[in-house]
Formats: sequence, C-alpha cells, structure tokens
Amino acid sequence: MGFDGAFVSNGRLNIVEVKYLARPFANLPGLEASIHRLAKAISQYRWRNVQIVLAVVVESSEDIPKVTVRLQSLVDQSSLPVPVIVRCYSFSELQQKFGIAETVDG
Repeated sequence: MGFDGAFVSNGRLNIVEVKYLARPFANLPGLEASIHRLAKAISQYRWRNVQIVLAVVVESSEDIPKVTVRLQSLVDQSSLPVPVIVRCYSFSELQQKFGIAETVDG
C-alpha cells in the first residue's frame, strides 16, 4: 500500500495522502479512487483506530473553501469504512510556510 505519510496522534494512526489539483475539481475521480484504495487496504490489514488525512493542494487560496466543501461532500457520500479528514492548502501558502522560494535562473 502506498501513501504519502503517517503519524500517530492521541493514540490514533493517521495515514496521510497528499494530492495536487492544478484546477479545482480537476481530477476528483482519481482522488476518490486513491481514498477508496487506501480505505480498502486499511480494512484488509485490519488496522484499528485509523483515519485518513487527505491533504489537497490547490493553486489559488480562493479555491480552498469550495474545494474543501466539495471534497468533504464526496467523502461523506462515499460510505468509507475509515474516517477521512479533508485539509486544503494553497500552493503559495505552503511556499511561505516552509520557506520554499522561487529562484530566478533555476
């Protein structure tokens, strides 16, 4: 099973899946398939007290509210056997937070 990260918080295992959407709602079927694949693997491994953290990066901070609502709705309607927490970030927000600077000449 491939996922982007994992951590334990308050005794709960959090499986992190990071996705980048160049355009809002660009690849929702692929994103949904990834979450279903992770949830199925978690069930097959019989891991208990687990949740998936879906971290989605979008280009524009204006897209965050509508993408968050849409993804949360998608997750809520999916009847997954594992809870999914949706977190959205803008690319520029992450650049500022983690000190990634664009360079002129590569």
